Amino acid sequence: MVKSVMIAGLAVIAFSMQSNGQAWKEKYVQAQDAYSKETYDRAFALADEALKSYLSENGSVNENYAAILRLLSTISYVQQKFPEGLEFVKKELLVRGEKKDTAFAIALANKAQFEEQLGQYDHAIQTLLEYHTILIQYYEKDDLRVLECSLSLATNYYFLNDYSKAKAWFTPALAAVERKKEYTEDVLEAFYYAGMLNLETGANE
Repeated sequence: MVKSVMIAGLAVIAFSMQSNGQAWKEKYVQAQDAYSKETYDRAFALADEALKSYLSENGSVNENYAAILRLLSTISYVQQKFPEGLEFVKKELLVRGEKKDTAFAIALANKAQFEEQLGQYDHAIQTLLEYHTILIQYYEKDDLRVLECSLSLATNYYFLNDYSKAKAWFTPALAAVERKKEYTEDVLEAFYYAGMLNLETGANE
């Protein structure tokens, strides 16, 4: 989910930028291009140059600043630099904090993924609960984005060995997925952990 969510977020933000000719924008576009070509070290270096250039130009703490931070966090994720990427996401959330919209929600989803990778399952759960609260303001409860969020919550509860809460999130979300027959990679992974949950709880009965 994270890679696709991040890429979608990057595309929307990039197209929203004004063409004022600042040097940082050229670096930003080059970094996006390098990322799309999977030359991640170069992409990160260019994105870092874009950030430094933006700040040196007295750039405002706005959508443009948030866009650079998201690009840096995206690249950090694929490079498995999870602590560094988490810090970029936290900064992005501070920028977007006044407007709890879908862009803010995407940043929350990305933050949860970093926290999960770092084994911070309790933090990931709190982040995902906030993400879920925002999602249901914009989408129907059986929308795939909402269901994947629910399944991520269930999985993190499973990792914390909180089996009752894991089952409470798994059961309705997986039933909705079965009705819709939308089996993404994240959904299939959730089925695996739900199966593990059933085995473990069955063994304890």
